[in-house]
Amino acid sequence: MSIIEPAEGLVLRHALTVPLTDMEWRQSGDGETYTLRGHAAVFNAPSDDLGGFREILAPGAFRAALRAAPDVRLLFNHDPNYVLARTASGTLELREDTHGLHVWARIAPTGWVTDLRTSMQRGDIDQMSFAFTVGEDGDDWAVTEDGTVVRTIRQDGVKGLFDVSVVTYPAYPQTDASMRSVLENAAKRGRIPGWAAPDSAAPETVDTSPTASRIHAFRLKRERALNEHKPK
Repeated sequence: MSIIEPAEGLVLRHALTVPLTDMEWRQSGDGETYTLRGHAAVFNAPSDDLGGFREILAPGAFRAALRAAPDVRLLFNHDPNYVLARTASGTLELREDTHGLHVWARIAPTGWVTDLRTSMQRGDIDQMSFAFTVGEDGDDWAVTEDGTVVRTIRQDGVKGLFDVSVVTYPAYPQTDASMRSVLENAAKRGRIPGWAAPDSAAPETVDTSPTASRIHAFRLKRERALNEHKPK
């Protein structure tokens, strides 16, 4: 995941990357274009470590955003100079199914598109991401038994959907600092159970209960994660 434009308050536009496990290219029936179909996001699948936490998309996460009929582009590397298809032109269709966010696109076989298709079919390029914003209180935070922080994007939690993109790399250089900010903001807002803001004072008494032990282990893990993801 990465921030791809400046934040407005706590509403962050970022991209979550998923493996291209079911994307397929075909020759269109007209013989003049390609079709590309697959999933740009998968429900209930934990992401990689995003900077101290993992993220999960709940089924229905895109429902509200898609009802607004957004003008979404299918891009290469989130670059507006490389447009593969667009919903406004009818060459890109997005919908939710039981698996995730389904993508169907009709793509003109220009020179760079043909090269991209070859690279994807070879497995050299095998990831896709989508740029989105989360609505206010559109997410839930939890801590698992092993201290892992998990952010779940709720049903209807995606507020804006801007582009889906085939990507060479899953992240941008500013990812670590940006995701650290997301984590710290959630802590300061009291969204993460058992986790106070990073600069809060330690308790004066010691609680030895199993729950307290798990929270203590989690806090140690949190500090390691935050230190690992500090900007160099």
